Amino acid sequence: MTAPPLTTLLPITVRPHLGEGTDSFIRRLARANHLSPSGLHSYLAGPPAWFGKPRLERLAAVSGYAPDVLTQALTDILIPRRRTNLHTAAAPPPEHLLRLRQRIRRDAEQHGLPLRCLAVRHGVDRRTARLALNTPLPPRRERPKEARPPVLDAHAPLIGELAGDGMTTRAIWQHLMDHASVSVSYSTLNVFLRQHPGGRP
Repeated sequence: MTAPPLTTLLPITVRPHLGEGTDSFIRRLARANHLSPSGLHSYLAGPPAWFGKPRLERLAAVSGYAPDVLTQALTDILIPRRRTNLHTAAAPPPEHLLRLRQRIRRDAEQHGLPLRCLAVRHGVDRRTARLALNTPLPPRRERPKEARPPVLDAHAPLIGELAGDGMTTRAIWQHLMDHASVSVSYSTLNVFLRQHPGGRP
């Protein structure tokens, strides 16, 4: 994907709303200037990450608002997008750490040792001992569950229909951005298409 140089202010400016999301602002800015939201988003993000997080300095250049103004108004402009993990949720703690927590809990429950004594007895600081007492232990030998992107559950019928029509992941992402006002990262959509019962065409 290529984009023409766009280093100046767009003809029509729109004011960012306090507490607004970045993608919402980009959609309003694009539509006011008769552009597709997905096209403007891709320019602001790339290259090479055309579907990634829009760059603050580019958004400032085309919108006419200084970066500090956008930072104050847009709630997520500085928050990096997290990649959706296709296989598992958060990784469990290492086995040695689990055993340590179990020993600390056992001493606390069976012997009633205070936090300071628990820390000294097991050679850790008080913060680690407190963490061992307050952190739930994962079920033994539980298989990790696949992560499912819940943000797209409400749009599953539409996504399934688009995928069934043979649209690529990129085309579905563009359709969601332009016509359904749905903001989602490309990686999250890709995971959803793999896990969705309709599958990828």
